[in-house]
Parts: sequence; C-alpha cells; structure tokens
Amino acid sequence: MSRPLFTVIMPTYQRAVMLPSAVQTLLDQTCQDYECIIVDDSSTDGTEDVVRGLRLPERFSYFRLEGHPGNMFARNRALERAKGAWITYLDTDDFYLPDRLMEFKKASEARPEVGFWYSNGYTHRFGRLISRVFDPESQVPAGKFPGWYAVGDRRMPYLTTNISIR
Repeated sequence: MSRPLFTVIMPTYQRAVMLPSAVQTLLDQTCQDYECIIVDDSSTDGTEDVVRGLRLPERFSYFRLEGHPGNMFARNRALERAKGAWITYLDTDDFYLPDRLMEFKKASEARPEVGFWYSNGYTHRFGRLISRVFDPESQVPAGKFPGWYAVGDRRMPYLTTNISIR
C-alpha cells in the first residue's frame, strides 16, 4: 500500500457493541484514501473477536495493549505506526458523516499551508442528529494558536474525533 492520505486512529476500550457502527461509517467514506489503526486498550468484552469477525480490508490493522495503560497511551502507540500524511481519530462511540474525510482532503488541497483542520460535531440521540456540538456562528481565530488553547467551545471548538493534523 502506498502512503495513505489519512491515518484514522480508532482507540477502543470495552466498546465491542459500538465498534462495528463506527467502523461502518469509516467504510462508507466518499474518500477511501486512508488506513485505519484500531488499538484495543485491553478490553475484556470480546472486542478482538468483533474486529476479527468484521473481515476488514487490508488497510485496517488491529493491535491490543496489555494492562489497560489508558486512552492517551493507546493513541500514542497507534501514532507510532501511522503512515498517513494526516492523522485523524474516530472514537468507537462516535461516527463520521460520509463526506468527512473528503471535506478535510478538499480543505487541505485548497490551503496546503494549513497543518490542522477541525470540524463541528453532532449530537446523535434516538436514531437521529439532534444538534451541533458547537455553535456554528462562533468566531474562531485563524492562524497559529498558543499552546494553552484547550478543547472546548470557549477557545477552540473541536473534539478529538473532529480533528486532522498534518
């Protein structure tokens, strides 16, 4: 496989029931130029069996950590294996809309000097999208951000699942 445009890191812990839905939203992307690294943080709920049962394409890989070292450790171990030009995340309790990767691809092609993209998220309840996570009218500063800017709607409206980093 040549270098993919995106590496999608999918950390999981005790979400065997949710994982197939998240994976399906990745398989349904209009942009298929990605690899996916599923990293299991020592789940005991049959996550490994679920992943094996999905019979995923070769661009998906799975590995399991021992000792439950935690979410950030899992993300960092997956980063070490990433081959994509862009790193992005899909938590197993989230999902992508079908054009998510394509929109990031178009944005990065239009503005190649930018090294960090993010999008809004939606709240999904009762089988439907009920609201956006962040106010789409809020003003977000452009340019370089100080390191102390934090996740949240006060400064930077993004969620881990909604970012893409060069």
